[in-house]
Formats: sequence, C-alpha cells, structure tokens
Amino acid sequence: MLPNRRTLVHKAIEPRKLSAKVAAAVAARTDDIFEVKYDGCHCILVKRDGVASAWSRQGEPVLAAMDHVLRLLESIPQDNFVLFAEAWHEYLDHSIINGTFRRSYLAEGAELLEAVVFDYVPLADFEAGACPVRYKTRRDAAFLVVRAVQQLWEKREGVYEGPIRLSYASYDTATCQDLIEDSRNRFGAVFAVDGFMQKDRNGPWKAGSGTGGEVVKLKDHLSIDVKVLAVAEGKGKFIGRVGSLLVQWGMRTVTVGGGKLTDDERLEYWLDPTKIVGKIVEVHALGESQHGDLREGRFIRLREDKTEGE
Repeated sequence: MLPNRRTLVHKAIEPRKLSAKVAAAVAARTDDIFEVKYDGCHCILVKRDGVASAWSRQGEPVLAAMDHVLRLLESIPQDNFVLFAEAWHEYLDHSIINGTFRRSYLAEGAELLEAVVFDYVPLADFEAGACPVRYKTRRDAAFLVVRAVQQLWEKREGVYEGPIRLSYASYDTATCQDLIEDSRNRFGAVFAVDGFMQKDRNGPWKAGSGTGGEVVKLKDHLSIDVKVLAVAEGKGKFIGRVGSLLVQWGMRTVTVGGGKLTDDERLEYWLDPTKIVGKIVEVHALGESQHGDLREGRFIRLREDKTEGE
C-alpha cells in the first residue's frame, strides 16, 4: 500500500543542523510561511481509487483513531492524493494523543482525534518520492480538500467545526504565538503545540531528511531525541529511584535530569532499567554549552515513534 522506502515523509530540520550555505539561504528568504507546529502524531492520509487509509510516518497502519476522518475523505470527489497531517486534539496533552493514535481500538470514553493538515502531494508523486510543485500551491490544494470535507460535515451535522482543519499559517512567528496565547486565555485549552515551522513557499517536496532547508523547525528551547544509555540513582527523596539519565548526545555521554518522570516511573525504571535503557527519549534543555554538554537538560517523554536518536 505504501512505497517501499526507508523515509516516507519530508522531515523538518532544526536550524543548528543546517549547513552554513543553506542557513544563509534560509536567512535570505523574505516571504516564508510560518505555521504552528501542533504537538500530535505525524499522520499520512492516503486516498487511492476512492479508498482512504491512515499511516504513521514509520509506515504502520493507524487502525482506529482516524477512521472518522477516512470515511469523510472517501465521501468527497477528490481522489488519488496524500495529505500530511498531525493527529491532534486541542484539549489533550501529547501522551494521551499518542496512546489513542497507536491503539488498534478506541478505548471507552476516548476522544476522537482530528487531522490538522499541513501538506498535500498527488499520490503518484508520493510514490515516486518527490513532488516539484511549490509548497504554496500544495497548501492551496490541501485547503480545497479540507474545505470539501468541512462542507460535507456542515451539511451532515449542521455545524462548521469538523474533524479536519488546515494548520494555522502566518508570515511571522509572533502572529502564530498570538493565536496560541489567545486560545489558552479564552478557552483554557491545553493547546498542545511544539513551536513553529518555517517553510519556503517555493520549496518542493521530497521524501528524506530535508537538509535543503525547505522546512525548518523553530523552537524557543533545545528539544532533542536521544538514546538512554544508563540510569543513575537519585539523592534525598529519590534514593532507590532514578534520579537522572545518561544519554548519548552526539559523540558524548551526558547526564540529564529526571524531569517529567513520575515517582512510579522512577521506581519502575530503577528496578528494571531495560524498560528505558536503549529507548529514545525527548529531552529539553536551555541550550548546548561550549563544552558540548546540555544546559539544564531534563527528560520530557519516551519517543515510542522513533528508533534512532539525534
């Protein structure tokens, strides 16, 4: 059903990973599109000959969480396309979104996820691994698909809000931040977001690492995915529990704090380190020191959707 290749999506890249030449080219662009990065699960929505399916970015089928979106996609006239989206929920944090996304069934009382669409490519181009059409045109095509589904939903349910939307876009990050803050202030929403995406409006789509700078991930802190090498016992109230983690950061082994590890997790991982050692985790830090260490590095969450660190 999916192309037989290692990478199915066009990966975003962080500024620190750009070559000097590409970084200069990105800095020289003056009409980029900035989008809110919704902190959900990357979802590939495929419609082929009238039949829609959903996949993770690793090519694993999404068996329940997006079925309502798929049935709507099958009911619109547009066909043979691929949408790239975040499976997301405005009022749920990432851990719950991730659990719902990966289950083969919907747990009792679970909230349905919505699709926040941020890109579109024709099916043939997706299968070929490259699409020469510029991003602004692809985004316009995504809008037409999303709008067709929203109109169908409105006709059926009598309300505008449906389970699919286009990602919010602007010409600067300040406007995106205003949207996030307004949503939190007015609705008290969790509004799980993970920074912003800076996109070249004329950039093509190509499956792979994205080293050309077409899509740059912007964050106001350092967020990295690293492999856990070992656990270290804590002090004080954390004696007999995990206090910190030793992780692989580049060519170095660095120590990061327990951060968002719960008390139960600290005990569980201390008694059985194999439950976290060797796994990929997300770590946040204030930055990288001149000696290559992480400044105030701390554990955020397990990354069950990744098998390799940075």
